[in-house]
Amino acid sequence: MHLTTAALFLTAHAHGEHGAVVRLLTESDGLIAAYVHGGRSRKGKALLVAGNLLSARLERRAEGQLMRAALELET
Repeated sequence: MHLTTAALFLTAHAHGEHGAVVRLLTESDGLIAAYVHGGRSRKGKALLVAGNLLSARLERRAEGQLMRAALELET
C-alpha cells in the first residue's frame, strides 16, 4: 500500500538508535502510526515538532504491518 498525503504531526517515540515511531493525523485516513528512519537525527528532529504540517509518503508491504514514512515539511 502506498499513500501520499498532507498530515499534521502529533507525537514521536524513540525506536532503536536513530528511528522514531510517529503519530500523524490525516484528513482522509485519520490517525496513523508510522516508522520514520532517522527520525531522531538532527534533520529528523527539526521536522518532528508537534503541530507541523507535513507531506507524508507512507508505505507498507502487508496489511497489519507498521507503515514506513518519508516526511517533508509543508508548513
